[in-house]
Amino acid sequence: MLNKHYFPPISDRQINILLIKDTPDIYHMAVSRCVEALSANEKEKYARFHFDKDRRLFLLSRVLLKYSLAAYLDRDPGDIALAVGTHGKPRLADKADVAFNLTHSHGVAALALGGADSVDIGIDIEWSEPHNDFLDMGFKYFSQDEYRLLKKCSPDQQQALFYRLWTLKEAYIKAIGKGLSIDLKSFAFQLSDDRISVNHLKNDVENKKVWQFLQARVYTRHMLALAIRTHAGPKDGYGIRAFEYSPGRPCKPFMLKAVASSR
Repeated sequence: MLNKHYFPPISDRQINILLIKDTPDIYHMAVSRCVEALSANEKEKYARFHFDKDRRLFLLSRVLLKYSLAAYLDRDPGDIALAVGTHGKPRLADKADVAFNLTHSHGVAALALGGADSVDIGIDIEWSEPHNDFLDMGFKYFSQDEYRLLKKCSPDQQQALFYRLWTLKEAYIKAIGKGLSIDLKSFAFQLSDDRISVNHLKNDVENKKVWQFLQARVYTRHMLALAIRTHAGPKDGYGIRAFEYSPGRPCKPFMLKAVASSR
């Protein structure tokens, strides 16, 4: 039984980030309480995963998404019908004044929710995995200025900067809603101390939009980035709060270890 009071309220001035982490206890609760909320197609996909870790994270991501939306829209979780936009961005099948975006990586899923249809939200989370090819990947996907900044870093600093830039770029294109149809080299992030800004190199119109960013470390090795594009939002920006979700329990406030923001 869904208790909507377990979820924090949202408004046209507030963005909530809800997190769920794969632990044996949380996964057991999701299986015992929430599988029935999946659609027939989702249940089939859930059963098809080859690796257990991928199956578990898929279920937890769907539970987080459906139960959160159901609480805000006062519906049954099984009645939350999802559709996909032209470029693959998930949305509610019917019109509703709620904006959302979902991401997951390495045992953690994060959902961003806003209570207005005049805001576009993108969120990305990545597990900071060591690589030997950060420069190769930066050369392939980053703008010249971003790549130059990455190249100037010492090897032990490249990992942190790479994931900062990567999550911001992913959150940005997810907020716009056009996915990888947008050239990742066509816009550049500037990181100055604890401030974030973006310059769209090939689209002056996009540069006139009002953007708000937040970047934070989550748990031990995850980097999270949130991008908010407003059309008629509050002039002083949106309030952003984070919570941890466990099925069948009230959401608990979660302290984000903020790295930088645009506000």
